Amino acid sequence: ALVIIIVAAIAFSSNSDSFTSDPKSEIQLQLTIQTDLSSYSQKDFISINGISTNSNMVSISIQNQNNELVWAEQVSVKSNGVYSTLSIAGGPGWENSGTYTMKVDNGSEIKSIAFSFTS
Repeated sequence: ALVIIIVAAIAFSSNSDSFTSDPKSEIQLQLTIQTDLSSYSQKDFISINGISTNSNMVSISIQNQNNELVWAEQVSVKSNGVYSTLSIAGGPGWENSGTYTMKVDNGSEIKSIAFSFTS
């Protein structure tokens, strides 16, 4: 079977959701996560990537519509701040169709996105 992995260009946004009371503060937390698609079916590859500017490791997890953990992985962040990995949709906890939530945690911030899954 031929597997083709498409590398998506990552758009850098300048939305600042970190609150700082010190205008001289150089700390700019930035954490993003994205998937290649917004909907998946059984055995689909889920391509995950994002940016974490202040850590060298992120924890990525997927929860099903019942908030049960169905997948988790620790991923290294490259020196340029980018991380990426692959997951496969399906397995224990993936029995039902619905909205699944993917979270990324870099130790100081957590971001999440939703995608739909068809069992």
